[in-house]
Amino acid sequence: MIQKELEKTLTPKQIESVHFINNFDFYFWNGNFYPETILSKFSDIVTPLIEKDNSVRTWGHVEWGSQEELEETLEKFEIEVDQMLKNVKVITVCAYNAERVSDDLKDKLMRYHDYFMTDEDVRLVEQ
Repeated sequence: MIQKELEKTLTPKQIESVHFINNFDFYFWNGNFYPETILSKFSDIVTPLIEKDNSVRTWGHVEWGSQEELEETLEKFEIEVDQMLKNVKVITVCAYNAERVSDDLKDKLMRYHDYFMTDEDVRLVEQ
């Protein structure tokens, strides 16, 4: 759906600059949801683009398996992503299914993001 909408707006040349990666393939490319491996894959994809001075914007729908140790793993992931992106020119959106995120986890995730967006609203997160 996103690709079809982009094709209505962007030129064919601009579409060539858009890269699509299935979220399950990305987050579970080695069969697990380990922050270190996800960040390594992210770096492998993004670093060559940054080195060529390209603008980089990402949107990722974060998926996970069981709820066991979820909050600790996701918090670790967000901390590491935050550190990794501090010194690079990348705009990143991390999307989560609100039905699967507890209020406690939402509070933790908001520590590492500047904005909180729902289907109806976008607001600056006060740190």
